[in-house]
Amino acid sequence: MTIDVFGLSITIPELFWTIVNLIILYFLLKKLLFKPLLEFVDARAARVQAGLDEGVKAEKTLKDTEQLMEDEVMKSNAEARSMIEQARAEASKENEAKLAEARKQSLEIREEIKCRIASEEADEKEKIDEKMVDFITLLSNRLLHSNEASGKEDLIKDCIDAAK
Repeated sequence: MTIDVFGLSITIPELFWTIVNLIILYFLLKKLLFKPLLEFVDARAARVQAGLDEGVKAEKTLKDTEQLMEDEVMKSNAEARSMIEQARAEASKENEAKLAEARKQSLEIREEIKCRIASEEADEKEKIDEKMVDFITLLSNRLLHSNEASGKEDLIKDCIDAAK
């Protein structure tokens, strides 16, 4: 017996075997393709999330460091003000030369602290830049699995430039 579907005549055994073949193909694809593909996508998503978490952690570290530097500057400014007030009190008791020396010392302390803060800030920014480059390189290598060698380098450079 034949069935006429959209102008095609199909016999019942052909329809039955076609359905059986489709079911077998579906289970084979599910076992051999879909499951590994979903595992790969999940693993990649976990790596991306770990990289993003590391970036957030680095950003938090930078903010904490900036806050510590700001607190240190405020403390240093308070110490400098205290030294200046002390020098002024002593200046009324002593001569003008001692007051000039105290001012000189407070300026040196401020400059030293400013240099230290600038150095620490540069170090933290360099660490973040290094981690960001590593992250972008890793992400680019994971996402791009093509055989075009010249395209990879250009894409990685574009990612690094975009991250800065």
